[in-house]
Amino acid sequence: TMRQLDAVGFEAVCVNMRGHGFGNPIRSNRLYTARADNDLREVCERIRLSRRPPALYAVGFSMGANQLLNFLGAGGGSAHINAAVSVSCPFDLNKLGVHFRSGMARIYGFLVAQPLKRMLLQGRHHLQLSHTQLLAGLSCTSVEQFDRHVQVPLLGLTSVDEYWRASSCVHHIHK
Repeated sequence: TMRQLDAVGFEAVCVNMRGHGFGNPIRSNRLYTARADNDLREVCERIRLSRRPPALYAVGFSMGANQLLNFLGAGGGSAHINAAVSVSCPFDLNKLGVHFRSGMARIYGFLVAQPLKRMLLQGRHHLQLSHTQLLAGLSCTSVEQFDRHVQVPLLGLTSVDEYWRASSCVHHIHK
C-alpha cells in the first residue's frame, strides 16, 4: 500500500503501533492496544505541524481499522483527518472473541497471539506486570488469554469483556 500510494504521488507515512513493525521497541508501560486514540492523535498532530499537508487521509487495516474508526468516532479524529478508509475491520471485538473460540478460527487466534507474545517478551522491562502476569502472557495460546493476562492489568481494567467493549469501534460507527 505504501509503495502504491507513493507511486501515485502521495506522501505516505506508516504508523506501526507500539511494538509492531521493524525497529519499534516498547519504551513505555503501554503495548499496542485495540484502541490507540492518543497515539493516532499525536501522529496526526505531528504530521500537520511538520509537513503542513493540504489534506490528511488515513487507511486502517484490521485492528488498525478499528483504532482508526474509534479515533474518528470519538470526536477528535475528524479535526485531524479529512477522509479515511477502513479495511477488514473487526467492528465488535466481543463477537470476534466468540468467533476465535470456535472451529478453525482458534488456529487464527493462536497465530495472532504469537507476535503479541514476542512484543511482550521484548518490552517486559518497561511494562508494569508482575512475574506471574508476564509468565501467563508468554504462555497464552489465544488473543483472549493475552488480553486477560496482559492488556487488562496494564490498562487498569477489570475484564477482557470490559476491554473489548470499550475498544470496539461498533459503538462509534454512527458518528
